[in-house]
Amino acid sequence: MDIGRARVVVTGSDGHLPRHADPSAELLMTGDMHTAERAGRLGLINHVVAPEALDDMVEAIVAKLTGGAGLAIRATKTVAKIPPRKLAQELMDASLS
Repeated sequence: MDIGRARVVVTGSDGHLPRHADPSAELLMTGDMHTAERAGRLGLINHVVAPEALDDMVEAIVAKLTGGAGLAIRATKTVAKIPPRKLAQELMDASLS
């Protein structure tokens, strides 16, 4: 999203912002950049790690995913994407009416 240039994206991270929280409205309306720590507090990211710890964190997550049940992981990923898609459709419908 780039509010300063009047571009709005209705999928991706925008679809994951809690609709009821005041901080999310601020993020959407201003397009301001925020620290990783604040993004973590708002639930927009899963982990905040030091740059030197990033590779180890990624490897640990990849190990969990590759050791898990592939079909269950795929189904969970599909289900997790439904609300953002629905939100995107609602926003698109509203903008056209």
